[in-house]
Amino acid sequence: MILLLILMPACHKEDKNPVVNPSEKLALDSLVATNKHIVTWEEIQVRAYARGENLNFEWYTNHGSMIAVDSATVLYWACPSCEGLNIIECTVSNDYGSISDTIMIQVDPENGL
Repeated sequence: MILLLILMPACHKEDKNPVVNPSEKLALDSLVATNKHIVTWEEIQVRAYARGENLNFEWYTNHGSMIAVDSATVLYWACPSCEGLNIIECTVSNDYGSISDTIMIQVDPENGL
């Protein structure tokens, strides 16, 4: 019983690093595409609007191709095998953590078939 009383005060610690609202240090406000309904081979830009310091951007798509314009913007296009609804995802991270968002792009045949 004495051992329990000695350990109890050690379990209560003051929080010297209070929880910070993530939006103050890291936020991904939106993903915006120049067009969300395209035809095959049409190129669009997708931009991530994010806030925070020392941001790192990672981009992913389930179909189609992307190339970076800058860290917050990619150029996207899709070939005929990518027709349908495609997902583009951006993950933004820094020392405070990471946050992700997605945007959907509808890709139709070039000739409307």
